[in-house]
Amino acid sequence: MDLFTNKKLFISMTGGNINAPESIFFMSLVIVILKVVFIYYGYNAVMPKVIANFRGVSEENVKKTFRPLTFNDSILVYILASGIFSTVG
Repeated sequence: MDLFTNKKLFISMTGGNINAPESIFFMSLVIVILKVVFIYYGYNAVMPKVIANFRGVSEENVKKTFRPLTFNDSILVYILASGIFSTVG
């Protein structure tokens, strides 16, 4: 049974939202953007401290040479992580 041919079942499964495919797409897009922003800010805030601890130097010295992650890099990290950690099947 195709979900889109049985309209009553489709509407009940989407909580009564008739325009569900569009809203599901935009909600998924918002979730992906939030994850990318989380990666962006999380990496740039945490990694200078982690590098300083591993090298045994002050955090100010690390910040001079640290190259922060750009938003585009964050998108690539998200794609890489979602590809590695996704389950197949």
